[in-house]
Amino acid sequence: MVSKDSGGSGPDPKLVAARESGVAVVMISRPSAPAYGEEVATPEQAAEWVRARLG
Repeated sequence: MVSKDSGGSGPDPKLVAARESGVAVVMISRPSAPAYGEEVATPEQAAEWVRARLG
């Protein structure tokens, strides 16, 4: 079985069924997110970033 990694925290029922049936699984990982310029970590930093650019 081929499946994508959905990133969930609980067990995926189809993977449990595959394991119980002895079916081989190929897991496809999500690509990493591309970088989009500057990043901030808090809402306050985001507000400051906007204020600095809009005046």
